[in-house]
Amino acid sequence: MRLFSLPFIFYPQNIHTMESLVKTNPKGLNITTSLITSEIFGKEHNKVCRDIENLDCPEEFRVANLGVSSYISQQNKELSFHG
Repeated sequence: MRLFSLPFIFYPQNIHTMESLVKTNPKGLNITTSLITSEIFGKEHNKVCRDIENLDCPEEFRVANLGVSSYISQQNKELSFHG
Protein backbone atom coordinates (compact mmCIF):
# COMPACT_ATOMS: atom_id res chain seq x y z
CA MET A 1 0.00 0.00 0.00
CA ARG A 2 1.44 3.36 -1.02
CA LEU A 3 0.87 6.04 1.61
CA PHE A 4 2.26 9.04 -0.24
CA SER A 5 5.10 10.12 -2.47
CA LEU A 6 7.60 12.82 -1.63
CA PRO A 7 8.78 15.21 -4.35
CA PHE A 8 12.22 15.64 -2.69
CA ILE A 9 14.89 13.20 -3.86
CA PHE A 10 17.67 12.61 -1.35
CA TYR A 11 21.19 13.04 -2.69
CA PRO A 12 24.30 13.47 -0.51
CA GLN A 13 24.77 17.07 -1.73
CA ASN A 14 21.31 17.90 -0.31
CA ILE A 15 22.34 17.19 3.30
CA HIS A 16 22.94 20.89 4.04
CA THR A 17 19.58 21.70 2.48
CA MET A 18 17.83 19.07 4.59
CA GLU A 19 19.41 20.50 7.76
CA SER A 20 18.30 24.00 6.72
CA LEU A 21 14.72 22.82 6.29
CA VAL A 22 14.32 21.88 9.94
CA LYS A 23 14.07 24.57 12.63
CA THR A 24 13.60 24.20 16.37
CA ASN A 25 10.58 26.05 17.74
CA PRO A 26 10.43 27.65 21.21
CA LYS A 27 9.02 24.40 22.64
CA GLY A 28 12.12 22.51 21.44
CA LEU A 29 10.28 20.65 18.65
CA ASN A 30 11.81 20.26 15.19
CA ILE A 31 9.53 21.78 12.57
CA THR A 32 9.42 22.99 9.00
CA THR A 33 6.89 25.09 7.11
CA SER A 34 5.96 25.85 3.54
CA LEU A 35 7.61 29.28 4.04
CA ILE A 36 10.94 27.68 5.03
CA THR A 37 10.67 25.18 2.17
CA SER A 38 10.00 27.86 -0.45
CA GLU A 39 12.90 29.97 0.83
CA ILE A 40 15.42 27.08 0.90
CA PHE A 41 14.51 25.81 -2.57
CA GLY A 42 13.97 29.25 -4.13
CA LYS A 43 10.37 28.47 -5.10
CA GLU A 44 7.27 30.65 -5.05
CA HIS A 45 5.43 30.09 -1.79
CA ASN A 46 2.03 29.79 -3.45
CA LYS A 47 3.34 26.95 -5.63
CA VAL A 48 4.80 25.12 -2.61
CA CYS A 49 1.38 25.40 -0.92
CA ARG A 50 -0.32 24.13 -4.08
CA ASP A 51 2.00 21.11 -4.18
CA ILE A 52 1.39 20.35 -0.50
CA GLU A 53 -2.36 20.50 -1.09
CA ASN A 54 -1.97 18.12 -4.05
CA LEU A 55 0.22 15.54 -2.26
CA ASP A 56 -0.77 11.94 -2.89
CA CYS A 57 -1.54 11.17 0.75
CA PRO A 58 -4.59 10.81 2.97
CA GLU A 59 -6.17 14.13 3.91
CA GLU A 60 -5.94 13.17 7.59
CA PHE A 61 -2.14 12.90 7.27
CA ARG A 62 -1.86 16.25 5.48
CA VAL A 63 -4.04 18.04 8.05
CA ALA A 64 -2.24 16.46 11.04
CA ASN A 65 1.28 17.05 9.73
CA LEU A 66 0.99 19.96 7.33
CA GLY A 67 -1.94 21.91 8.74
CA VAL A 68 -2.78 25.42 7.56
CA SER A 69 -1.94 28.47 9.67
CA SER A 70 -1.72 32.16 8.85
CA TYR A 71 0.74 35.01 9.18
CA ILE A 72 0.84 38.73 8.40
CA SER A 73 2.95 39.57 5.35
CA GLN A 74 5.21 42.61 4.91
CA GLN A 75 2.31 44.13 2.95
CA ASN A 76 0.14 43.73 6.09
CA LYS A 77 -1.98 40.99 4.48
CA GLU A 78 -3.06 37.82 6.23
CA LEU A 79 -1.70 34.88 4.23
CA SER A 80 -1.78 31.14 4.81
CA PHE A 81 1.08 28.69 5.13
CA HIS A 82 1.48 24.98 5.86
CA GLY A 83 3.47 23.72 8.77
